[in-house]
Amino acid sequence: MTTTLSKDDVYWQTHIDNYLSSSLSVKTYCKQHNLVPHHFRYRYYRHRQNKQTLSSTSPTIKSEFVPITVNVTQPTTFKITLPNGIHCAVSTPIDTTALKQLLGVLIS
Repeated sequence: MTTTLSKDDVYWQTHIDNYLSSSLSVKTYCKQHNLVPHHFRYRYYRHRQNKQTLSSTSPTIKSEFVPITVNVTQPTTFKITLPNGIHCAVSTPIDTTALKQLLGVLIS
């Protein structure tokens, strides 16, 4: 399935990506970029809905996970920082299936 984005979609997608990678509130981000907050929120939530629709109807989902091997002899805690700014501390040992499900929930 090929999707062509309009200039308007690209404009808002760029702002959404930049907002998500910032630590700013919507109000502050919009003020700094001369955007109307309720327009931004509308586009942001529309983007999230489209993303959820695509992921639920898409037969394949490209994974951006990199496989790693960790040899742990004693309980350890490691921290994961996601692109959307969420931090998650995980103690080992942890079931890899549970970890994958956790990351899937945090990313969505």
